[in-house]
Amino acid sequence: MLLTNQTETALVLAGARAAQVVQLARLRLAACAYPALRRLDCCFHEGVFTVRGRVSTFHERQMAWIVLCDLADVEEFVDMVEVIEPVSERKAVPEWPDATPRRAR
Repeated sequence: MLLTNQTETALVLAGARAAQVVQLARLRLAACAYPALRRLDCCFHEGVFTVRGRVSTFHERQMAWIVLCDLADVEEFVDMVEVIEPVSERKAVPEWPDATPRRAR
C-alpha cells in the first residue's frame, strides 16, 4: 500500500502529537506528591488515553484521574489503574478454629 505525502505527513503529525500527550501526562504524574502515581504507565492512540498501573488507595487512583482528565486531544479516557492494598497493611487472615474433635468431659 502506497501512502501519499499528505497521508504520511498526517501520520507523522499524529504520532508526534501522541508522543506529546504522553510526555505531558508523564510530566504531570512525575510532579505529583504521591509516589505511586509516578510509577503509572500511559499511552495515547487515536484519541484514546490509557493509564495503567497499581496504587495502594482509591484516593491515589482518583488523584491520577484529576491530574490527567483535562489532557488535550483525549476523546476517551481508559482507567486501568488497580488498587492493591500494600502487604504490610493487609489484615492478618484469621485462623480457623482447630478442627480436631474435642473430647466430652
